[in-house]
Parts: sequence; structure tokens; C-alpha cells
Amino acid sequence: MSVHYPFQKAPLPYENTALLPFFDPDTIYYHHGKIYAFYVDMLNYLISSYPQLHGMSLPELVTTDLHLPAPAENQIKFYAGGVFNHDLFFSGVCSKSTGQPQGKLKEAIGAEYGSLDNFKRLFKQACYNVLGSGWVWLVAGDIGGLHIQITRDNQPPSVHAFTPIFGIDVWEHSYFLRYPAQLGAYVDNWFETVNWEKAENRYESCLATDKTNNKAYG
Repeated sequence: MSVHYPFQKAPLPYENTALLPFFDPDTIYYHHGKIYAFYVDMLNYLISSYPQLHGMSLPELVTTDLHLPAPAENQIKFYAGGVFNHDLFFSGVCSKSTGQPQGKLKEAIGAEYGSLDNFKRLFKQACYNVLGSGWVWLVAGDIGGLHIQITRDNQPPSVHAFTPIFGIDVWEHSYFLRYPAQLGAYVDNWFETVNWEKAENRYESCLATDKTNNKAYG
């Protein structure tokens, strides 16, 4: 994946059928091959007119004042956020999930939320609290404290202050074919696919990373 313009769609790290029975191939194809690809194409199209932005990374595009007219800046940030969020979303699930966190992340979830089941309950409640389109994230602070964060539309998590551990897309396009009007079932089954090894790696990297440099994204 290109770290600056022109951005490229990151390939899926698994087949469209790999997340069965939790997610159907049609949803994965539509979500990754159409929605996410459209965000990448639109971001490149919008940035192409502004050479001063060509060397900027996704975290920089979503957190920096671009000094552009408001309509142009809002559009660029919307699509940059969409690309940033989907990169994290698709890399954050896998076909052979352990079903549970391990290591330091497991300890942190227990310390912050009491148990994995209670964390899942609160995370699911946050998904219900998204009014319209948005995302729900598990993020970590600079000393490892965990927080559940809601963002609207394609707004990314607060990468200037936190490291995203994983996030769930609660736009209807991410689940409606498989779970029509069944957000709760979608969240429950998404948890069955969480790549806890990846989440653990992100969490451990944040413990030794300066958040002001946004180096823990990946």
C-alpha cells in the first residue's frame, strides 16, 4: 500500500469466502472491491489537483489543516478517512481468529473492563449508539489505557492522541446483505473474526511509541 499519493487499494489478506459463515462473499466483495476501492479512487482524484498534498500520508491528511477551501478540504478528509478506516478494518479481521485476546492486551482489557464479555457488551452498546453512519474503535493511550471511541461518518479515531487497536464499520453497507436490520448479530459475528494477534501487535507497539508521530498505525 502506497504511503502517499497515489494511494492504492490494499489487497485483502484472505479470500472473499474466508470469513464464512460469519460474513458472506458478496458482502466482502462489495465492501472491499467497490466501496473501499471507490474511496481510494476518489481520494486520488481529489488530491491530484493539489501537488502540495502529494507527499502527505493518510494520518497527516486526516489530522492536518490542509489550508484549502472548506468544501475541498472536507471532501479530501472524508475520503482519506474512509481509506484510513477501511485499511484498519480489513486488516483487523482474519479467517482463523483465536476468538480471544492474548498477552498484554488481554490483561489491559481485564483491567479496564473487568472481563472480555463485559468489554464486548460495552463495545456492542457503543455500536447501537452510532446514529446513522460511523465507526466504533478500541484505542489505546500512550501508557496503554484502553478506550472505546465512536466516530461519525468516515471520521478516523483520534490518531494524534491514541493508537487504534481495531475498529468496526457500522455503515449499513458493511453488513446489510448478511444481517438486514440486525446490527447486534453483525457485531457478535464480527467478534468471531477479530484478528487478536494483529490487535496484540498494535497494542504492544503503542506502549513504546510516541503518539505525536503517529508511528503505531499499521
